[in-house]
Amino acid sequence: PDGEEYFAAALYLADRRWGSSGEVNYREEAAKISWALLHNRPSRDGRYPIINGPANMVVFVPYQSSNDHSDPSYHLPAFYELFAEYGPSEDAERWREVARVSREFLVTSAHPTTGLHPDYALFNGKPTQGYQSSRHDEFHYDAWRVPLNMALDQAWFKAEPKLTLQLEKYHAFFTQHLGENDVSAALFKLDGSNP
Repeated sequence: PDGEEYFAAALYLADRRWGSSGEVNYREEAAKISWALLHNRPSRDGRYPIINGPANMVVFVPYQSSNDHSDPSYHLPAFYELFAEYGPSEDAERWREVARVSREFLVTSAHPTTGLHPDYALFNGKPTQGYQSSRHDEFHYDAWRVPLNMALDQAWFKAEPKLTLQLEKYHAFFTQHLGENDVSAALFKLDGSNP
């Protein structure tokens, strides 16, 4: 799902940069993707929309049981604001609500002290437990993208002061884990233990 979000955002940005009167109508292609993110209907083979309707947030994978939770690194509120501004006008309010929900989720899914996020979390922000016999309830490879997503949203929209606090928690945490040319460890439990 994050790929589709990036594709739509890149196309909207291309339209802003070059317009859409050339060989490729960037805005039209972006609108098709952003519309589908919200409106694709569930199918009989277990496929769902990428944005879960009742939760109003991006799913981990829009297929079978992977539709019942999210990945904090897929939450891109800055992109949702672009979709609201440049996408189909009938979807603007929904995209603004998805952005608001994502910002809140980026706070509730974070550890209260370290600010670290799990790879996967339930829609209520709690880390998934034992998903596919792996440790996705900890700060692992997907979660490394979360600070970038929060920073981009703050740089572009400054919409949620709580995200600035979350970013400051990341800075404080990783200041304690700097090596000579990199961080001293890449994977942690959410409380910062077990590097």
